[in-house]
Amino acid sequence: MGPMVTVDNNKFRDEIEDIEAEEKKICEKCNKNKIPERFYNSHIKYCENCYKEEKERLFQKEIIIQGEPQIDKITEKLYLGNNQAAKNKEILKKYKITNILVVGFFLHEYFPEDFKYKTIEISDNENENLFYYFMPCFDFIDRSEKCFVHCRAGVSRSSSVVISYLMLSEKMTFENAKNFVKDKRSVIEPNKGFESQLKDFENVLIMCQYKYRLVKEYFNSFGKKK
Repeated sequence: MGPMVTVDNNKFRDEIEDIEAEEKKICEKCNKNKIPERFYNSHIKYCENCYKEEKERLFQKEIIIQGEPQIDKITEKLYLGNNQAAKNKEILKKYKITNILVVGFFLHEYFPEDFKYKTIEISDNENENLFYYFMPCFDFIDRSEKCFVHCRAGVSRSSSVVISYLMLSEKMTFENAKNFVKDKRSVIEPNKGFESQLKDFENVLIMCQYKYRLVKEYFNSFGKKK
């Protein structure tokens, strides 16, 4: 009888978890290339090449399935709408838009020579963590003269950003901010996960006494913890 082999179960388990973690970083479309680091916390599992291909495919699909451009004035500096409006330079110029905040995956910055852009890649998924994206969005809006915020439909993702910004800048409760935006753009409907996070954000604002500096410090520490 040969010598007894001792198996370190903890080490074995760790090795299996490491292998599974690496597998999760592989593109689900080509099953070959690694996904970019910026997608690790999202529900998009494409490598850079497959992401670009999918983005172009959806762009061509939208050309065929045209919707009406929609842009609604929320405040003097803040506008909310859909991706069709983002493609329409005439409408953007009509509203004297200076900055465009794109909230979503597979969306284009159509006129980079005419407007200042920032793209925040968020999926319309109830488990998406909005807290990671609040401060970059707020900073961009604050630096804008007139900012147009849009996702694909202007219903869930972009409306959640606009609502959160008003909660901070105007010291509004979640319900008041949502109702205020809904009065201006009736189709808005943040998904249930986003609504829950916006209610949590109201508690953060109360804790920070609606002071921008304290809110920023909170989210900086939140990011580090994560």
